[in-house]
Amino acid sequence: MRLTSEGPDVPDEVSAAMQRGLNAAGQSDALVVVTDDFVGAIRRMDPDSKDYEAERGSGVVAARTVSTRSCEPVIVINAAIALGGDRSADDVERLLAHEAGHVSLHGRCEAVSLQSFGKAHPQLVATLHGIAQVAIEELRIERQLATLGYPMAERADIESLEGQLFELSATIFDALWTPDISPRLLAEKVLSGMHGFTVTLAYLAGWEVGYGRDSFTPTQLSTFGQHHWQELVGDSWAARLALYRSIPPADAP
Repeated sequence: MRLTSEGPDVPDEVSAAMQRGLNAAGQSDALVVVTDDFVGAIRRMDPDSKDYEAERGSGVVAARTVSTRSCEPVIVINAAIALGGDRSADDVERLLAHEAGHVSLHGRCEAVSLQSFGKAHPQLVATLHGIAQVAIEELRIERQLATLGYPMAERADIESLEGQLFELSATIFDALWTPDISPRLLAEKVLSGMHGFTVTLAYLAGWEVGYGRDSFTPTQLSTFGQHHWQELVGDSWAARLALYRSIPPADAP
C-alpha cells in the first residue's frame, strides 16, 4: 500500500487493517490517501467531482475511489468517519477491501462514469442508467467480498433495511402530497430516494449471490417493513437476483 496522510495520524494497527483489506481483494499496492478534508480532497483529485458532497440519506461517506487526472485510481479515506468513533480494525479492513474492488474496476475501465454518460443521453435516461450502473458496480464488489468471507455490510442488515424502507416510503409520500409539484421535481424527489435504496438492494443481493444461498426473506422484517417491502420491491426481488447472478464479481472481467 502506498499510504499518504493529509493531516491525521494513522495508527499502526489501522494501517495494518487497511493493508489486510487491500491484500484480500488483490490490490496490495493501491494508492490510499487519508484526509481530514474529505470533500475538498475528492473535488481536488477528481475532475468530474467539482460539486461532490459526502452526505447521503444513510449517513456520511467513509471512503471513495476516484481516478485522478493521470487516470490512476486513488482510495480517499474520510478520517473523521472511517477512523473515528467505535469503528474497529475489522471495519477498516472491510472498508478497504470494498474500495479495492473499485480500484479493480477502475483499472479495467469498468467503473461508472456518469459524467460522460450524461452528455450523450437525456437527463432522465442518464439518471436511470446511472442508478443502475452504480448499483451493479456495488453489487460486483459486495459479491466479491462475500466470497472472501467478509460479513454483510451494515447498510444491508435488517435494522438498516427497515429504516431505509420507511425513509423511501416517506419520501415518495411527501413528493406525492406536495401541492402543485411539477412533474420534474416529483421525479427528482422520487429518483433521489430510489438511488440510495437501489444501491442498498445491490449490497443485499451481493451477499445473497456471493454466498450462493437465499438467506434473506421479507418475513425477517417487521410488519410495517414487510408492507413497505411489498409496496417498493415485491416480486421484482426475484427478477433482480436472477439478473445479478449473471454479473461477475469485481475481481472478474
